[in-house]
Amino acid sequence: MTHSSLLRVQVAAPRRRLDVSLPAEVALWEILPEVLRGLGWSHDPSRTVLVTAGGKRLDPERGLLGQDVADGDVLTAAHHEEHRPAVLHDDLVEAVHERSREVLASWGPGSAERAGTLVPLTLVGLVLVVLLVSRLPAGTSAAVGAGALLVLAVTVLMTRAAGPSWAPVAGGWLGVPITMVTGWHASVAGGLGATEATVASGAAAAAVGLVAPVMASSRWPLSTPPLVVMAVWGLAEAVSTTVGPPRWEVLLVVLALGCLVATAVPSFAVGATVTRGQAEGSGVDVARLDADIFLAHRLVLSLQWSGTVLLLTVVPFVVPHGMAATAVLLVVLLVRLLRLRHQRSSTVVATGLVGAGVTVTWLVLHVVLHQPAWLPGVLGVLLAGALLIPLVVVAVPRGASGAWWGWLGDTAETVLVVSLPLTVTVTLAGERWFTW
Repeated sequence: MTHSSLLRVQVAAPRRRLDVSLPAEVALWEILPEVLRGLGWSHDPSRTVLVTAGGKRLDPERGLLGQDVADGDVLTAAHHEEHRPAVLHDDLVEAVHERSREVLASWGPGSAERAGTLVPLTLVGLVLVVLLVSRLPAGTSAAVGAGALLVLAVTVLMTRAAGPSWAPVAGGWLGVPITMVTGWHASVAGGLGATEATVASGAAAAAVGLVAPVMASSRWPLSTPPLVVMAVWGLAEAVSTTVGPPRWEVLLVVLALGCLVATAVPSFAVGATVTRGQAEGSGVDVARLDADIFLAHRLVLSLQWSGTVLLLTVVPFVVPHGMAATAVLLVVLLVRLLRLRHQRSSTVVATGLVGAGVTVTWLVLHVVLHQPAWLPGVLGVLLAGALLIPLVVVAVPRGASGAWWGWLGDTAETVLVVSLPLTVTVTLAGERWFTW
């Protein structure tokens, strides 16, 4: 009896099916990564198994030949935990060897790809920090920045060619500030003045910011926050130059307005993605629905990240101007925290809490540097927050005294939202009075 060197099979995953011809005598572990990549499979290939229609788990150390797989069979890709047979071991050493492979994550092609992406991105980020804090000559800084941009572009292109990746998103976050710094130093080295250098570097950074969403594919909303923040700063600079108010005042107004309208963003995102084109009685395309849900989710995340980055960039300019201006930032921060109560996505809540923690840390650092007289009050607020915030975070999701917690949270959010425009008005009016 002769066997064909290739077997035509269909490999199924939750979102996609793939008709392929696989070599019958090659060990599955050698060909499985490419098959899973074609399926858009996100799990580690070393922890993935193929299962026949009869429920038999195929041995990755053997080929299809000899495992009762024939032409036309349907194989299903599954995580190894879902189809793990009961195994009895008579030898302790063998048991340790086998179980360690199951329990401990192995270093495979997926891990190597992630490391190959993370290392250059981390080093490029370090180069950006050095360029921001050092006083190198303009020509040297421009050359180093250009090299960093080249490394960043190569990394993004290589990872994008290998399949869906977070590298283009990280590339957008790093590319915009690196382009801004590099363009500014290159313009200064070329003899341009500070204003012309700022305009030229801003235009170059905007171009990179517009390319990043294209490279990020379905994750494009997550690469837009740097571009949004740069646009807000450009608007503040333009208003400050033409009308006269300081940039930090314009940024405070933008932050307040953004905080007030942010409540409508989740509904807008759902309306623009999930419910678009859905006709009554026409049925639901589950694949399209899933894609739209992810898009709406990423739009909400993008807005949240944009607000966090904008807060971080405004803090150094606001804290030196006194308690009233700093109070505006605190009100914005508290409103953003209270609105996390309405979220059900763990990613949105977690990133919101992390963003709030980073913002508070950055704020306290600048208080220490610029307003040391505030330190006793700041320490008291931090201790009170350390006591109350864990209580709220734990109690609200569990529904402890649900009506009471809901009423308290809604009341606090309403009071803060109403007081936000008043706080901004008092702050700006106070600045005008003192200046006058």
